[in-house]
Amino acid sequence: MKKKLAGFVGNLFAKRQYKTIADNLYLGNPKNILDVGGSSGTLAKKIKKKLKNIPYFVLDINQEAINKGKKNNPDLKFILGNAEKMPFKDKEFDLVICKDALHHCENPEKAVKEIRRVAKEYIIIEARRGDKWLDYYLPGHNHFTFSEFKELVEPKEIYFLDVLWPRLRFMPLFLILPIIPKSKDAFMVGTSY
Repeated sequence: MKKKLAGFVGNLFAKRQYKTIADNLYLGNPKNILDVGGSSGTLAKKIKKKLKNIPYFVLDINQEAINKGKKNNPDLKFILGNAEKMPFKDKEFDLVICKDALHHCENPEKAVKEIRRVAKEYIIIEARRGDKWLDYYLPGHNHFTFSEFKELVEPKEIYFLDVLWPRLRFMPLFLILPIIPKSKDAFMVGTSY
């Protein structure tokens, strides 16, 4: 019961914050998109809503997340796979998005190399170590510093999203607010364009 409640609250918060993220990303006019490490498709659903009728694929290593995604997001195509060895052709996707997945990879360098291989353009988003909320509430996560992210991703452009992501127990408090406060420079965005 406790796990289900935590999942419910976390999903509500994610949906609200992912809309903010989707609204603040420049996506261009891709003919298809791959979301690497996209879990059950919460962010993908928000982006798909903006771009309408384009094929949108979500790759994740977690079978349970893929099953949930297929059930809840039939407009998205879910693929079970590893970011470090993707089952796609070179430059198969106009745009590849990877949000907060690299720090979960065994070899993030290999995952970035694969993203570059299958993408014509890419957007990589990672939480920044040094953000007061993330460091305090997610101490076990291996997020990147700005310089580590820049070195790993080697983006042509880099900018920040001011999105708050507190610990689960504080999410209900923020959910009742009409506007969720910002956490300056919390998420780093690296793009190939």
